[in-house]
Amino acid sequence: MEAEKGAGSAAGVEALAPALRRLIRGQGLTVIRPMLGIDGVAYPEADALFSTNGARTERLLELLASLGVLEKVFIGSARTFAGEAPLYLYILSGDEGAGSAGGSVELPPPLARTLRALRGRGRATAQEVALETGRSRSLESVYLNQLVIWGLASKRRVGRRVYFEASSEEGGARNA
Repeated sequence: MEAEKGAGSAAGVEALAPALRRLIRGQGLTVIRPMLGIDGVAYPEADALFSTNGARTERLLELLASLGVLEKVFIGSARTFAGEAPLYLYILSGDEGAGSAGGSVELPPPLARTLRALRGRGRATAQEVALETGRSRSLESVYLNQLVIWGLASKRRVGRRVYFEASSEEGGARNA
C-alpha cells in the first residue's frame, strides 16, 4: 500500500514539473542570478516571483532543482560577513529533462541564442560569442559551460584560451 502511494506521488511530481517550468517561463525568467547583499547571497528575481526572501527562497530554488525544473550551476564563491558563500546560477531546464541522455532539449531562449552564435562560428571563445550576442563574456562563459554539461557543445583548452565547439546537430536542441 505504501509503495503504491509513493509511486503515485512520484508520478504527480513528474507531472507538476512541466507546469512549473511554464509558469516560471511565463514570468519571463529563464535564468535566476545571485546577488551579494548585506545578509549574504540573495536571489532578487526569485524573491519577487515567489514572494519570499532569504533562506525560504533558497529552499524553493533547491526544491525546484531537485524536481528538474531548474538546473543548478556553481559559478564561484564570494566572501560575505557570514564567511565564504557559494554562488549558484539557476537556469530553467528544458521540458524533456535537460542533461538526460537521449531525446531533445528545449533550451531557454538565452542558451538557444548562445548555441546559435556558437554554431555560426564553428569554434569560438566565450569572448567571441559575447561579441556576437552582445552579452558579457562572463555570462556567455556560464552559458557555454552549461551547453557543455548538457552535451550540446565541447570545450578544449589551447594554451591560455578555452575554445567551445557545438556538438553535431543530430543530438539536437529545440529553439536553437
